[in-house]
Amino acid sequence: MNRMTPKEYVDWFYKKFNDGLKSKFSPDIINREHLDQEEIIKLIEEHNCKSVLEIGTWEGQTGLLIWLHPNVEKFRAIDIHKDMNIPYTSAMHNTNEVEKEFIGHYLKNTNTEIDFIDTMKWKPSGHFDMVFIDGNHDLEHVRNDTLKALELNPKIIVWHDIAHNTDTDCVPMFLEEFKQTHPQYIIHIIKNTEIGYILT
Repeated sequence: MNRMTPKEYVDWFYKKFNDGLKSKFSPDIINREHLDQEEIIKLIEEHNCKSVLEIGTWEGQTGLLIWLHPNVEKFRAIDIHKDMNIPYTSAMHNTNEVEKEFIGHYLKNTNTEIDFIDTMKWKPSGHFDMVFIDGNHDLEHVRNDTLKALELNPKIIVWHDIAHNTDTDCVPMFLEEFKQTHPQYIIHIIKNTEIGYILT
């Protein structure tokens, strides 16, 4: 693959893998995801991230995008398993058990390790250059996932869905809390996207 800009790379990925999204989501949602994914790729390239952990892989679409990127030598994902007795809520859907059937399906033909576990019970180990947090969006989980991500000594922690603010989507509420509890970090918000991050 010739070297592409982040936008060219995400365009290439969508043409190759994501035609199915057109039947599931509105053009506005697809465009938003596209922009968010461009920014994730930019951050990987700008900070030379060779290893990435994704907390909350859902279908594995962004995970596959990351896994295929030429910079990335190690990629790992965490999510719940379809047989686990845990409600599954994503930012774009209400709680829906059917969604569990599709967790990680984009990654099934890769050698990606998916840890099927509730992150409240997960014990972090090793090191990742980037941790991308997009799992359970309730306040307790976002706090737990962020504090555990810090234990991995990453270069960068990225949060998704930073503009959602409901009873189950508490990322903005957590970020306000994090500013108070961890004033040593500057939270960067990428305009017109759902992406926020800190450099550690």
